[in-house]
Parts: sequence; C-alpha cells; structure tokens
Amino acid sequence: MRRSKHRHVQSPPQSASQPAPGAQLLEQRRATGRSQLPAQVATAQFSTRIPWTTLILAVLVWVYVCFWIHPPLLYDHAWKPFYMEKAFFARAVSQPGGLVAYAAAFLWQLNQFSAAGALVTAAMIGLLGSAAAKTVQRNAIVVSLFAVIPGVAILLMEGRYAHGVYDVGLGALLSAGAWFMWKRFDQAADWRSVGLALAISAAVYWLAGTIFAAVFALSTSITATRWKRSVLGAWPYWLVTATLLAVGVINSHQVAREFIAGRPDIVAILAKVLIYLCLPAIAGLARQMPDTSELSKPPHLAGAASHSPEKEPPTAMPFVRRDGFVFAATLLVAAVVLWLTFDRQTRLLGSVKLAALDHQWESVLALARQLKTEPTPVVRLAIARALYHQGKLNKELFAYPQRKGVEVLPSLREGLEVCRLLADTMIELGQVNLAEHFAHESLELEGERPRTLWQLGRIYVLKDQPKAAAVFLKRLSLVPFHRTRALQQLKAMELDPTLSSEPDISPVRPLRVTNDIADSGLPTEVVVRQCLGSNRRNRMAFEFMLAHYLLETNLEQVAKNVEFLGDYGVWETPRHVEEALLLRDSLAGTNQTTSSRPTSAPVAQRFELLRKTLRANNGKVEGIEDVLIRDFGDTYWFYHLFGRTFGAKVRTYKPPK
Repeated sequence: MRRSKHRHVQSPPQSASQPAPGAQLLEQRRATGRSQLPAQVATAQFSTRIPWTTLILAVLVWVYVCFWIHPPLLYDHAWKPFYMEKAFFARAVSQPGGLVAYAAAFLWQLNQFSAAGALVTAAMIGLLGSAAAKTVQRNAIVVSLFAVIPGVAILLMEGRYAHGVYDVGLGALLSAGAWFMWKRFDQAADWRSVGLALAISAAVYWLAGTIFAAVFALSTSITATRWKRSVLGAWPYWLVTATLLAVGVINSHQVAREFIAGRPDIVAILAKVLIYLCLPAIAGLARQMPDTSELSKPPHLAGAASHSPEKEPPTAMPFVRRDGFVFAATLLVAAVVLWLTFDRQTRLLGSVKLAALDHQWESVLALARQLKTEPTPVVRLAIARALYHQGKLNKELFAYPQRKGVEVLPSLREGLEVCRLLADTMIELGQVNLAEHFAHESLELEGERPRTLWQLGRIYVLKDQPKAAAVFLKRLSLVPFHRTRALQQLKAMELDPTLSSEPDISPVRPLRVTNDIADSGLPTEVVVRQCLGSNRRNRMAFEFMLAHYLLETNLEQVAKNVEFLGDYGVWETPRHVEEALLLRDSLAGTNQTTSSRPTSAPVAQRFELLRKTLRANNGKVEGIEDVLIRDFGDTYWFYHLFGRTFGAKVRTYKPPK
C-alpha cells in the first residue's frame, strides 16, 4: 500500500471550555498589548451608528426634495420618456447601459408626484451613504465625508435641475454592489478572482454603460494593488481597466452623451465626476483584510511593536462627542454648498411655466411677483394669461416686468421653448390650426411629453378628426400614471366623437376661427383680429388686443376700442386704460377727458401727483428715476416714460444696457 506523501496531523478535539479561535486571537492580542485603542473603538461605534444617522438624513433629504426642489418641476424640466410596451424595452436592452437607463426612466416617472419622487431620491442617497460609511471604517472625518458626499452630489444635480440624475445614482449603486460582491472573493492572487472581475466588468458594462464599468474595474484594480502591495502584482486588473478605458475612447460620442446630458452645467458635471470617483476612493480607503502572515507570528514577535499603547492627549475631546461634532460640521458644510449652488432662477421660471400649464393662475401671479429680472417669453405669456383669467389683464399688466417692443403672444423667433404654452393659449383663443402647428413643434422639439400628447388629442377633437385624436391618446395610454385618463377619453370619444360635454372642449367650439389671413409673422394684432372677425364675443381676444395696443403705446387705438368694453360686460374701465386716456388727453393739451367713460378719482389724483413731480424737475425724468419708480412704477405712465416696468420687487431704477 502506498503511503500518502503528505503527513496528516490530527488536531486535538476542542472542549466546551476551550475558547474559540477568534477569542484565542483576542486573548493573544490582549496579552501582548495589541488591544484596540480608544480611538479605534469609538470609530467602530460611530460606523455602527451610521445607518441610523443615514435614516435621519434620508428623512431630511425627503423634506428638502419634496418641498424645495419640487419633483414635478424636476420631471418637467429634465423629462425622460418611458412607455409600457415591448418595443421600448427591446430598444433599451439592445444597447450597453440600456437596462439602467430603462430603470431610471421608470423611476423618473414617479417625480410627477412630489412625495414619491422625493422618496426615490432619499432612498438612493441613503443606500449610497450607508454603504460608503460602513465600508470606510477610518476616523470620524473620513466616515462622515463618505456618508455625505454621494448624497450631496445627487442633490447638487437635482438642485441644478440636471438630466440623468437617476441614471448616475443607479449606476453608482450597481457598480458599488458589484465591487462588494467581488470583494467577498478576497483571493487577489487567484486567477479565479481575476476572471470574476472580468465577468462582472462585462456585466456592468452591458447593464450600466462604459463609465460605470470603468469605475468598477478601477476600484478592483486599486483593491488588488493594496492586497498585493504592488501595481505589477495586480497587473491583470489594471489590464481590464485599461481595456474599458480604450472602449470608452472608441465610443467617445456615446460617453459624452452620458456624461453631459441636457444643457452644459459645470456644477452638475462636477457632481457627476464626484460620484464617479467615490467608489475608487472608497476602494483606496477601505479596511484592509487581515494579514495572515502577521497572525501566524509568535505572540512575542507579533506584539513587539505595540507593547506601549498610544496615549490619548489629556486635552482631547471625548470620542463620541467629537465624532458627533465632526458629523454635524460635515452636514453644515454640505448644506452651505447646496444653498450656494442651487439654481433659484430655473426653479422660479420653471414653477411659473408649470403653474400656467396646470392653469393655476393665482400661483402664476404669486410666483411672478418674485421676479427681479426681465421675464422669458414663456413667463411673459403665463403672466398675461393669468392676469386675464383673474380679470386683471389691463388693470395690473404693468405691475409686472414689461418691455416695449415685445408681443403679448410671443413668436417662435423668441425661442421654441414657448411652443407648449403657446399651443394651449391658441386653443383657448379659438386658433385651432395655430395650436396644432405649435403643438407639433413642441412634439418635435421636446419629445412625446404627456401634456403635448393630451394637447394634440384635444386639438384633433376640435378639428373633428377623432381618429387622429385617438392616435395620440393611445400613445398617452402607454405612459405610466396617464393610462386611466387616456382610456377614459377614448371611451368617451366612442360615445361622442365631438366631446360636446367636456368643459375644456365645448367653450372653444364657438370661438374657432372661420377665415384665413396670409401673414408669416403672426403678430398679436393679426391673430386677435382674426379671432374677433370670426366671433366678436371672443373676450380673451379683445382684452389681448387692448393689452397689445397699451404695450405698443398706440393711444389712439386704445381710445377707439374702449367704447366696446360694454359689449363684454366690462362696466368699470380698467386702470391702465384710464391712465392711457388721461395721458392721451394731456399730450393733446386737453385738460378734460374726451372719453365717454368717466375717470376714477384715485387715478386722476395720482396723475396730478405725477404732473407735479415732473414740473418740479422742469419736466425731466433725469435724477428722479428712483422717485418715479417708487411712486409710479406700476403705472402705464412709467412704462410710457421709460419703455419698461420692473415689477413690485424693484425699487431702484436701472437703465437698459
């Protein structure tokens, strides 16, 4: 019988009273003086408390996103399409990074609801922060930084209303999870570990794209280098990383689209870079695996270097209180960064636009009062429509920022962003063909947004083309959270193709334009006169025409059309019309009004005060601009003098550049 070449040594059985190997190792370390220092114990306790701290932070994040960033505004500004159909899913899985993009697009639909969208963001930040803090078990400063940095980067992107927030967040979670899974196979010298890293890199590349595959490969390379204590020893991992970087260079156009999605924004780009570098930094700072060679040394050699434990400085702060202070300071710095980088202008202008599309007119005016700059064409149109629906168009138009030379109804020359709101306005005016034109422009420019699909369905119902309307409503039924409304509309169209009982359809039918005008520019006067030519009772068209003449300082046309106010049930002359008539008579040298409508006493008294103020300055406005903007900044007279108004928030005159 052949004997085995290896000699087997049987270890003695372990008795019940004999300590476990881990406990024996701990006894060795205690005997040799290698017990944990107070700082290490405190850091371990602090890292254990991190998940509870992360839960509290997640609640704060939810409140911040829900009530300050406002997810519906984020959804509208950085919209991502998602359709519940096989073709859309097939396109997603047919390209690298498609599955993560598909999941991100689905989660993005939850931003239509403030609470749900904020919950997704809070959960994503909580998972990333907790995983980072539990992995980097260093001192409290490092743990606090890595618990906060991923969340701050995501909130920076959302605070800039950037595109691709969830794509980056889900990609970071996937690459971090892949790294944790690979790290469990902690055999850096084993080729099986290299093969596993290569396989996971390929999977991450297909699921999340080139960038996050390179992030995972770089993290494994750093980890393997620390295990081997040599870059050359971990050369297979670095070869995988170099291969993925080469793939990224070859597909540079696709990588650029992933990296810079939407409008270029340096803050959002830096936030993305921060998220990309977070996992490699964690790999470089993560806790090292136990050194088997150190554990195999005799106790008198293993503990030789640590017989004299470090002494805590007598003035040192207690560890628990110091760790809490460091964490609170990190949160304070993060809050300051978020406050300084938040895009308030986009939030204000976007909120006005969103409120106008939802027909929340009081909210539009409340937000517009906060304007300190000249409004965009979208905001200008939103203000005009809100004032009309509140019965204040020609009473308070100049209490908001206005500028001579602009139209009440913006044209496409001022930008294509106005198309969606302009299409909605044209429907209300009865200009159904123009509404169709602007809605299709919006469809081409901004994509198949739910509002645009719903708008086109209404337009084709008004044009008595129910089959065309059904095409857009069926497409809308594939969008999450819009299916029920679209199917209900389709069912109603089967019973009544004209939808004569719908509150947003029936009032428009009598106002539809019945004649054609050949004009390429489509200025406000042409559009509203065409509406009035088809139906003289189109009150919105008439009031928009008066506002247009006021903005054009066409006092004669204002005086000519003021007599028709009674035809629309307007018995009290609007304030700006009174101001325009008084100014017209004053410029003509007439002390008495020539209009058949009486002037209210407050307006007449205020006009006399203006004349006294100007006479005291020899009829000049130079030098008294601040007095005029303070006392008359919301009047038509101020607009006529300076060609612009600045709104209620501005009290100091700034001449135009």
